[in-house]
Amino acid sequence: MLTATGTFLWLSTTMLVWRADASPRNYLLHVFRALDRFFDRMNEKMGDIRFTRDEDDLPQVHPVCWREMTIRSLCKYHYLIRLFLPIQGVVTLVLLLVMWKGGYEGRREEIKVLSLLVGGLWFLVLLVLGVQGSSLIASEKVNQTLDILLATPLSGEKILLEKAMAFRRLLFLAMLPLGSVFVAEWILEDNGFHYLFCSILTLAVYMPMLFWVSIAVGLHVKSRHRAVASTLGLLFLWTLGPLVLGKFWGNVFQSGSLAGAPIGYLSPASIIFANELNDFESFGFIGLGNPAPFMITLANTAIYGFIALMLRVFCTSRADTLLGRPMKADELSERQIEKLRRRRPHNAVRRGGNPATPPQPVPRRP
Repeated sequence: MLTATGTFLWLSTTMLVWRADASPRNYLLHVFRALDRFFDRMNEKMGDIRFTRDEDDLPQVHPVCWREMTIRSLCKYHYLIRLFLPIQGVVTLVLLLVMWKGGYEGRREEIKVLSLLVGGLWFLVLLVLGVQGSSLIASEKVNQTLDILLATPLSGEKILLEKAMAFRRLLFLAMLPLGSVFVAEWILEDNGFHYLFCSILTLAVYMPMLFWVSIAVGLHVKSRHRAVASTLGLLFLWTLGPLVLGKFWGNVFQSGSLAGAPIGYLSPASIIFANELNDFESFGFIGLGNPAPFMITLANTAIYGFIALMLRVFCTSRADTLLGRPMKADELSERQIEKLRRRRPHNAVRRGGNPATPPQPVPRRP
């Protein structure tokens, strides 16, 4: 026991002294810079062909969006293309093997392979959007650059929307591998039109919803790692929790279907599983019959599209408060003034005064 205590004490003092002045490292940025040097050397031998060039000019509009696209690696075209090409190459290779092997005979096995590929790509999309969305504001708090942004004349809503605008390229490129799998499965699927219709609507609604859920969590958490962990935990719990509980519910009531239990409808992944497994009959409630798959798809799109819209409205309408920008006295409501009065009983806040003024010392009588 004493030996272990002394060993860990020596290691802790040695490591703390050694890492006291160490600067934070962005390992992903180091990987991208190494790739830059490699591709630049290869490009010089191939004739110096460039599809995109970095623009160093100052922006005329959208300064926060320009800042994000300048400093963030996953907002630059050449980094995104270098990430996209390997992923799309693997997806294309799998699709070619499946199409060449299956053709129009034995298509069920090939469709199962494509369904597994869809699940894996959705898992990657959830991870990327969860990490990037939750660290959108949390990274500014950690780097102590949020106060600089709040000192600008831009409103909190504009700051938040411009930071989210910089990730449109990432959202678009994330849709391409999934879209290619959807088209391939549409060709092999018997009821291909509805499958493609449901897949496109799900893709168009779920990606913004996942991104704004991540932003909403990041606005309430100060630490980047805590924001990422909280976001991924919430997304996995929301996605898998109702399905697991629904499976137990179905076993109890002898339903036998993954999405057959009503509690399974609370998961946004239920419509994806139903579409991939072609199991929309399990969405029929007892006594109401089985609704048409198109109605289920439209209802799912409307519900989660409304959730995504409400999350965006909530984040943008309360952006100044969530970002920590102090409010002016004439912008305070009666409830906020009363809350400040209860919090600072010795510094009563009057209507028209400044609640952020520190309490003044009371002069003593001689």
